[in-house]
Formats: sequence, structure tokens, C-alpha cells
Amino acid sequence: MHPIPAATTSTFPNRNQAAPVTLRVLRLVTAVDCGAVVHPDGLVNQVEGAVMMGLGPALFEAIDFAGGRILNAGLASYRVPRLADLPDVQVIVVDRPDEPPAGGGETPIVAVAPAIANAIFRACGVRLRTLPLAPGGRVPVAGSEPGMAGDRAGG
Repeated sequence: MHPIPAATTSTFPNRNQAAPVTLRVLRLVTAVDCGAVVHPDGLVNQVEGAVMMGLGPALFEAIDFAGGRILNAGLASYRVPRLADLPDVQVIVVDRPDEPPAGGGETPIVAVAPAIANAIFRACGVRLRTLPLAPGGRVPVAGSEPGMAGDRAGG
């Protein structure tokens, strides 16, 4: 599984920008190898669903606390991905008929957040280490929030 997102909008922060900017994942390519593929269309549908599920914690989902109380205890104030948030998803199915079939539906969830974090780092030099990566849909500025590191190649 190798998601490669293009995590940009028409403008994206550069290493010297001082204000957070809006993040939207436009494209995500993922390859899935789960041995012999019995139902390719079904597998593609499962992987697309997993990508959508992975976008939630990567970009939006967070439990907000204040004074030991949960502020967004209901779904009305808890941001989850919507269909409008779904990027163009390309699924590359690696069919290996010489191998026994294996599950492939949920494994893509794991790689979505790191792939987006790496795309952000490549674009602006900010290494994000906490989820969600873009609280409120905005990429924070280096050093403005915990869980961030500045422009370090080894990040």
C-alpha cells in the first residue's frame, strides 16, 4: 500500500509563510497487494471506502476538551469526512494469482495520514506529528502548535 496524495490547493504554504492555509487532498493513488484477487471491483470499492475512512482522523476528527469536559460530545459538532472531501482516488490492484487471497479492505486506512503528512512536509517543510493534521481544514504554522517540527530533513 503506497498512497501518494497531492495535498495542495491553489496556494500552499512555503517555508517562509507565516499564516496557516487551507488543505484539501486533491488526488490519492494507492496500490494494494492482497494475493489472488477474487473480485477486483469489490476490492476497489473497499479500498476507496478505506481511504475515505482514513481521511477522517488524518484531517478532521478530534475530540475537543476544556476543563475536563468533552466539548463536541455529539455528532453535530464532530467533523467527519463528507463525500465532498473525497479526493480523486486511483486504486492500483496488484493481482498475484500464485498467492492465496488475503484481506485488503481496511489496510489502506493506515497509510493515509502519513502520506498526507509527507506531502505537507514536501510542500512547506513543516513536519506534523499529531492528528488531525489540519484542524478545521487549516495547516498550522511551524512552531505554533504542539506536535510540530520545523524544517528538518530527517523530521
